[in-house]
Amino acid sequence: MKGKIGTPCSISYKGVYLPKKTFKLVYYEKLSEKAKIKLKAINLYKSKKYTVEQICEIFEINRSTFYRWRKSYNPRVLQSLEDNSKRPKKTRQKVIRTYEVEHAVCEIRRKYPYFGKEKIKRIRTRKKDKIRLNQVKKDMCGKASECRAYWQAGLQVDTIELRLKWIKVYIFTAVCPVSKILYAKAYRKLNSLNGKDFLLRLNYLFGKDLNYVQVDNGSEFAKYFEAETKRMGITLIHNYPKSPKMNCYVEKVNDTIQNEYLDRVYEETSVKEINKILYDCLFEYNFYRPHRSLNLLTPIEFVEQKMMYNKSPSMLHMYLNLFRQLLKYKQLKYVLCLMAS
Repeated sequence: MKGKIGTPCSISYKGVYLPKKTFKLVYYEKLSEKAKIKLKAINLYKSKKYTVEQICEIFEINRSTFYRWRKSYNPRVLQSLEDNSKRPKKTRQKVIRTYEVEHAVCEIRRKYPYFGKEKIKRIRTRKKDKIRLNQVKKDMCGKASECRAYWQAGLQVDTIELRLKWIKVYIFTAVCPVSKILYAKAYRKLNSLNGKDFLLRLNYLFGKDLNYVQVDNGSEFAKYFEAETKRMGITLIHNYPKSPKMNCYVEKVNDTIQNEYLDRVYEETSVKEINKILYDCLFEYNFYRPHRSLNLLTPIEFVEQKMMYNKSPSMLHMYLNLFRQLLKYKQLKYVLCLMAS
C-alpha cells in the first residue's frame, strides 16, 4: 500500500542476450588439444554419417576408448572431456628419521635380512608398548573355534636332510598348527630309533595334551616310532603319498629354517655344534620373531593371550601346561641341552 513502510517491490534487469553456441565457443577455446579431439569424435558420431568403426580408424583408438569418451561427455559442460587428475588421494607423508631410529632399523636388518618392514616395526614397538594384548583381543578371541579344529590335527612332524662338507645331518622338526611353536633337533642318522627319541622330547615339551601327530610316509616314522605312539596313546596320522601340502605348516617352517638359519652351518662337521645353532634358532623363532599368521605376535605371546582370553577349560589346560614348559626354556634358554645325549 502507498505510504506504508516495508511495501514489497521488484526490480527487473534486461541484459544482452547471447545464444548458447556463443558460450560454447568461448569454452571450446579453453579446452586442451586432447579434449578437442574427443569432442570432434563425438560430433562425428552424432552426425550419423560415420560408424563407430570408421571413427575409431580415423582417430586410431579402440572402441572401448570411444565409448568411455562418450560416457564421460556432458553436452552442457564441455570441461567433462578433460582428463581427471591422476594424483592419489592419499599421498606419502614426509617421514622424519633420526639417527637413533635409522641405526636401530639397520642393525635389525643386518641381523635378520629376511624380516620385512611390518616385522621390524613390531620389534621396534615391542620395547615401548610391552605387548598390548587388548589391541588384538578381538582378532584372537575369534579364532577359538578355529584353534579347536586345528588342534585336532595335532603336531606336524617332518625331517630335513642337510648335506654338509663331510657328513649328512638329519633334522627332525615339529610345529603346532595353532600357536606355531617350533621344536627341532639334529641327528646323525635317519632311523625310527631317532624318531622315537624325538617323540619323547615332544612328549616332555607338550605333556599329556599331545594327542595327535601328523607325519609323512618316511621310514623314520615306522617301527620304534609307531610302537612309542601306541604306548603313549598318541594317534598317528599319515599323509597321502606325494602330498606335502597336507603338512603345509611344517613344510613352511622347514623352508624358513633352511633359508634363515642353516645357511651358516655348511662348514660345521659336528652334530652338537649344529644343535647349538638350532637352539638359538628355536629361541628366536618362538620368543622373538613376529608371525603374520598370529597378527605379528610371537608364539609365546599367542600362548599367553590364549591363557588370558580363552574360555574353554580343556584349551586353557593345554596352553597352561605348554606355557609352563616353554617358560622354563625362556628362562634357561638351553634347558633342552640337558636332554641331549
